Amino acid sequence: LADHPLSRISRHKMFVKLHKHPNVILVVEIKEKENSPCEMECNFYLAVVKHSSIEDNPHDDSIETEIPKMYLKVLTLIEFDTFVTTHGPFTSVDEQKEKCNLKRKLASLNDQQSSRPCMTPAYFIPELAHVVALCDERIPFVTLAQELTRREIAHQGLQVEANATALVLRLVQLPPPPGLAQSSGWFSLLKRLLSVSIRVFGKVKCWMAEFVMYGSPLATTHPKEQGMRRPVYFQYEMGSADNVGKTVDALLNDWAQIAHLYTLVDELAEY
Repeated sequence: LADHPLSRISRHKMFVKLHKHPNVILVVEIKEKENSPCEMECNFYLAVVKHSSIEDNPHDDSIETEIPKMYLKVLTLIEFDTFVTTHGPFTSVDEQKEKCNLKRKLASLNDQQSSRPCMTPAYFIPELAHVVALCDERIPFVTLAQELTRREIAHQGLQVEANATALVLRLVQLPPPPGLAQSSGWFSLLKRLLSVSIRVFGKVKCWMAEFVMYGSPLATTHPKEQGMRRPVYFQYEMGSADNVGKTVDALLNDWAQIAHLYTLVDELAEY
């Protein structure tokens, strides 16, 4: 137990369970600041756990015979950089904290109460709330990226879009469906494919895959399809980490249908 990663954390800590991600535990280490003993600072750790069982030893009289117990085994422990975590794109958590501290200092110096006191309670930890929200937002992307890497599907990793509007996971290239790897239609499709992006869409948190094509082998008279940029969207249900493989299977199945349909259209376009 002395070599366990959790032994590096001080005894003053608390564990935060993320209900949307049962295989992840957020560990919050609470320490006093070196220069300010009356103030505290928090360090955050993300523990990836696995449910395991242990049976009581029947030959040990000191252990009561009970039903096999369940416990969590720590697989990976990741330490967060608090400054980097709370100073991301368009992050205002520290700015709000500084404003609250400034108001308190002015009130103590002038011996007057501020007309607009800080609305957050004293026990509220803004960094903790921000880290929990960050985990809820990014863990699904990380799980999906790991599944894509396991299947040898190249991607660019999790990125923040322009003006911090959303998170996006861009794929570099999708594998060819069986039987189309050497066809002319497949190579023509790759030339027209500009990007494949995966985002989270809506309040219900579902995956939105965007395939952007350049032009089409067939001319169209539709007024909204006169441009050269042709996006195609697919929507998938966001399940738990155990079901991320089904999401990738559905994505590959839709990609195979696109490839087969494009190959047929490309072959018959001249007629």
